[in-house]
Amino acid sequence: MSHPHRPGEPTCRQVFELLSEFVDGELAQPEHESLSRHLEACPPCEEFLKTFQVARALCRESLLQKMPDELKDRLRCFLRDQIKKI
Repeated sequence: MSHPHRPGEPTCRQVFELLSEFVDGELAQPEHESLSRHLEACPPCEEFLKTFQVARALCRESLLQKMPDELKDRLRCFLRDQIKKI
C-alpha cells in the first residue's frame, strides 16, 4: 500500500492513522489538503477510505436498530455473570 512520497507528504501509514480525523473534518486545513493529495495519488489508500466510510455508515445504521428483548436479556445475564467473577 505504499508508493513514492514527496518530501513532507504523508505516508500510507500516516494516512491510515489519521483517517478517522480526516473523515470527521477534525484536521487542520494543511493536513487535510495533504491527505487529500495523497488519497488522490494512491489508489489503495483511496479504496481503504471508501471501505472505512462504508464500515462507519453500517455501524451507525446498526446502532439505530432496536435490540430484540431476548438478546438484551441474554446480554444482561452474561454481563452479570462476568461482573460476579471479578
